[in-house]
Order: sequence, then structure tokens, then C-alpha cells
Amino acid sequence: MRRTIARLLVLVVLLGGLVVGTGLVAAAKTFITIPTANVGGAFYPAGAAIASLLNEKLGSKGIVASAQASAGSPENLRMMMTGEANAAILVGDIASDAFHGRGAFSGTPYQNLRAITALWSNPIQIVALKKANIRSLSDLRGKRISVGQPGSGQEVLTKIALYAGGLDVKDVVPEYLGYSQSSEAMRDGKIVAAHLGGGVPAPEITSLFAGPTPVELVSFNDREVARVVEKYPYYFKLVIPPGTYPKQDKPVITVATTAFLAVDANVDENVVYDITKTIYENLDYLAKSYNGLSGMSLEGAVQGIDVPIHPGALRYFKERGLKISE
Repeated sequence: MRRTIARLLVLVVLLGGLVVGTGLVAAAKTFITIPTANVGGAFYPAGAAIASLLNEKLGSKGIVASAQASAGSPENLRMMMTGEANAAILVGDIASDAFHGRGAFSGTPYQNLRAITALWSNPIQIVALKKANIRSLSDLRGKRISVGQPGSGQEVLTKIALYAGGLDVKDVVPEYLGYSQSSEAMRDGKIVAAHLGGGVPAPEITSLFAGPTPVELVSFNDREVARVVEKYPYYFKLVIPPGTYPKQDKPVITVATTAFLAVDANVDENVVYDITKTIYENLDYLAKSYNGLSGMSLEGAVQGIDVPIHPGALRYFKERGLKISE
């Protein structure tokens, strides 16, 4: 009887150790959740490429990364602020508003927002049906266009484009559609224009240009560029060269801000260091996974970013000799 009890005690201890051991393994994992934007935009494939890289290269260190479709930067920031996500892909203007408590984030600044690295220049890309004869942004007046899903980054950028043309949402016939829905509605002739881009080339725009529906990108004129840059100083003029999209035979002038990989300040410094190092040691991997990331470089790692760099990323950049203001 005593021998049986002793054996049971040993079994309980062993099982307890197994449970504790399992708990330790689970606790050692770091889950990195990266909300992006609509599947048809540039943010989602970029986030998926980064998550895949981190899982492959840092899985042995307990990193478990996942990209999630979302409504874009405003929703991504809300998810970070509420703890639903600890990372995100963001556009610089909306991130700046969140950190400083401006615009939609007035009174509720997100001062735990940190940056890891710039990913690409994020231009406003207004695609229009050729038959609509949209020669400037002011020509959108009275037209039925997609302005993006409510609360999305797409909606924010469309409103900036309308502002450039001296317009507001009330001056157009708005449809609140995501990227894929917008391009489908354009193919069906239900709308004449939509903002469909993130990084260049944007997948949804590439697909639309390659299809049978004749479309074109709307160029900003000098007055429209100046109007945006004056009000939003983190925007800059950008030229999309010919051949960026199928059948695009001329350069397109637009304005852009920076899209970057963000993280919450509470994410461990060593984890962020490993993430940053892994990204910059595998730029070819990322470019092959999604060509919108092909322009990344160490020299441009913090270009256009208006929020603090996470200490983990900062440590890596300083090791590589980048001079970055504290």
C-alpha cells in the first residue's frame, strides 16, 4: 500500500513538472500580431511577408507572428491602444496624429507608439476610368467614387486627395467600399474612381490595370501638391514612373507619406532588436515575397517617421552606424 502511494506521489510530481514545464514553454513564446489593411491593398501582403520571415527565422526563439486583415491604420492603432495587437503597419500621417493626440485621436494620444522601420513611401493613388476623363482631382466633383470603408486609412487618404482638389466628401457621390469592392465596382461601371493604393506597385491597382477595363492614375497638378504639403508637412511630392503598372505609359505625380512597421513600447527590447536585425539581414527574402518591399534600405530606415524609434530597433541601427536623433 505504501509502495503504491509512493508511486502515485512520484507520478503526481512528474505530471506537475510536465505541466509547469509546458507552462514555461508557453510563457517563453512572444506573439507578434500585425494588423494591416484590406487584403487587396499593399499592407496585407507586406505584413504577411514580414510575419512569414519572423516565423521562419525567429521561431526557435519563441516568436510567433501573424498578419491580420483590417480596415487600415486607424483601426490598427485602436487595436494597439486596446491591447488587441502589439504591432502594426501604419501610414506616417495617421500615426503622427495618434502619437501627438491630433485629429481623430484628439484628447487620446497613444504615447506608447514606437517605430521599428520604414517600409516604403505610401502615395495616394487615385485610379479612374479612362472614359470618365478625370484630368485633375477637381474633376471628381459630382462623380460617384469610392471613399473607402468608414474609419479606414483608405478613407483618410481619399479625403486628403479630395482636399487637394478643393473638394470634400459632400462634393462627390460617395460609396464606402474596401479595395477589392472598389475595383470590382469600377469594372462594373458603378463608380468612376477610387483610392486603391498603398505601396507601389499596389496589387489591386496592378490587377485593375492588367484587366480589360481601361483605367488610369490621376496626376496631382502643382497647385494640388502644394495644397497638401502646406497642410500636411509630413507629405512630399512623389512621381510614379511609367511602366509601374501594366499599360501605364506616362509618369504620374502624387503625394506620399511613409508606411512603417510599428510596435508598442512594452514589447521587449531584445525581441524588437531580433526583429529588426532579421528584417535587415533578409531584405532579399522580403522583396521576393512582396515586391512592394523591394525598396527597403538601411539608409532609409527612419525616413519620414514622426514617432520615437523603439530602443530595440535603435540599438540595431546604431550598431550598423546609422546616426539617429534620440
